[in-house]
Amino acid sequence: MEFNPDKIAKFLNLSDNEIQISSMAKSKIWKLFFCVHPIRIVLLVGSLALIPLIIKTVSLFISTKDISSMIPILIVCLLSLILLVLWYLYEGYIIKRTMIVLTDKRVVGSLNPTLFTKDKIDFMINKIESIVEDETILGNIFNYCHVRIHTAGSSKTMKMVDKKTASNFKNEFYGLSK
Repeated sequence: MEFNPDKIAKFLNLSDNEIQISSMAKSKIWKLFFCVHPIRIVLLVGSLALIPLIIKTVSLFISTKDISSMIPILIVCLLSLILLVLWYLYEGYIIKRTMIVLTDKRVVGSLNPTLFTKDKIDFMINKIESIVEDETILGNIFNYCHVRIHTAGSSKTMKMVDKKTASNFKNEFYGLSK
């Protein structure tokens, strides 16, 4: 996934004398539908559990023509739908702000941002020991992996990166660090 270099430089506070070599970000938002997350599971299962209740309420409405019997279920369905949409908007916000940039001097990025915090990384190239691509079964199916950057003192992981982008980033890094 490529970004506007000026926006990246501003977002990550890159200096003017650094040359951007490569960048990577999380995979596209449609892949989120296929990844396991506890909140997403609760929202989806809760929404599916409402289907029999909706059918019963609609059949009761058809037989009695009383709209008051549908109001509670409509409120619950609407709230469930609103929560699901808000969760995906939040995940879209996170995807838009998660990136790692390789420059000629360092690897800098923003990982796992929330509405109020973000985990910034800033590693000098000579301090990085390795960059590893971790693949899962779902990652193999949907063509994404997790990228882990190891240094002597820490390890940072960027989840859900397109395999091709991760491979290009890794190759550029190892080509630069030689």
